[in-house]
Amino acid sequence: MSLSQIPQKRSFFDLFSNKKMRIHHFSERSIKVNENRMDYPSNSISTSKYNVLNFLPKNLLFQFSKLANIYFVVIGLLQLIKEISTSKGVPYIFVPLIFIIAVTMIKDFVEDYKRHISDWEENNKKTKIFQNGSFVSAKWKDLRVGNIIKVEENQYLPADILLLYSAGRKGACFIETKNLDGETNLKPKQAHRDILQNYDTEEKIAKANDGFKYEKPNDYLYKFVGSFEMTTGSVALGEQNFVLRGCSLKNTEYIIGVVAYTG
Repeated sequence: MSLSQIPQKRSFFDLFSNKKMRIHHFSERSIKVNENRMDYPSNSISTSKYNVLNFLPKNLLFQFSKLANIYFVVIGLLQLIKEISTSKGVPYIFVPLIFIIAVTMIKDFVEDYKRHISDWEENNKKTKIFQNGSFVSAKWKDLRVGNIIKVEENQYLPADILLLYSAGRKGACFIETKNLDGETNLKPKQAHRDILQNYDTEEKIAKANDGFKYEKPNDYLYKFVGSFEMTTGSVALGEQNFVLRGCSLKNTEYIIGVVAYTG
């Protein structure tokens, strides 16, 4: 299935066509490159459901939210009443119930432990971030909106970025998105020609103070609307200038981008 065949969601802004709404389309987020925005979420991720403190109460609450377990608890309580009990007041049904709950709890613990390990590995992967005039190694979890990063061939994108520069011909690069949509065919991306010349050397990157305006975070894989703000004016940016976290860079030596969304 090609990208054009995939149903596209409509954003909130697509429902309006008047000029006033269009003026405010880019007002959701405004950043400058080389910033370290602490007012936005960090790039650390967590897919686990439990921690050391809440595992026992939270897991028990989850298990006793199941109707079957509640049923067996009620039957066990009725078995405690000797006048109506067939087990002489001994709640024998609690034995299999406790066994099932214990086995389920162990299974949930093992699965969540694996999630913690996976999260730790993901958060501590290394990438290159621009600091003090050069690119240095940094952990994925330490990235912030506004940081400039460098991703090399066959590496995965640590965050959603706006392309500033690509070592490919005329600012082009190719990405693989199988982690997001399962497709293995490479998709072209392009650094805007008006941006390329401002970020082709580390000296220019260190002096850059350009800004971006773009829409708030959403769940659309194939849609992006934003603008690049310069002293001479602004240029429109689209999905071709935007790369999502989890994509891998292919057939391109490296790309440079500014972190747009984290987490």
